[in-house]
Amino acid sequence: MNPIEIIYLSQKDVVAINVEMEKVIGLVEKGLLEHGKSRVENPPKPGIHATHNSFIHAMPAYFKNLKIGGIKWVSGYPDNRKIGLPQIIGIIILNDMRTGAPVCIMDGTWITAVRTAAVSAVTAKYCARKDAKVLGIIGAGVQGRQNLIALKIVLPGLSNARIYDINPEAAMKYRD
Repeated sequence: MNPIEIIYLSQKDVVAINVEMEKVIGLVEKGLLEHGKSRVENPPKPGIHATHNSFIHAMPAYFKNLKIGGIKWVSGYPDNRKIGLPQIIGIIILNDMRTGAPVCIMDGTWITAVRTAAVSAVTAKYCARKDAKVLGIIGAGVQGRQNLIALKIVLPGLSNARIYDINPEAAMKYRD
């Protein structure tokens, strides 16, 4: 049997690739278009819930025309902030679509943050007023920051962002 070579990319490795948000937005838009044309297999995500406010979800997807597929295993644990861990943590496994063999295991934390913000940007590209100048963001965490970056790309006229967080310290840190 031939050995299966699996590439491992840590969060540091993934971030070091330095994919710009503008490119992420374009790729996400392409993915949404593929999904809209029924060329993506994307079943509902099953989940488990170890605590009342947490989740771990399995999120498989297969892009038929692009011949790429895999699964994201992602957790959301809001209490992680209290112990110095991110609220959202995940890994992504990509598979060879000819054989099913895993070819890459990578940290999914940064990818989740920018992909989620890119969906907001694609939505705003088609639904927001083109002359929008003010943006309201609820939550001063990772998503709040990434959404501002992404939305500024598709709405370059934004000049005022109003940020609210239930944690006033987080909102002040965001401002700085």
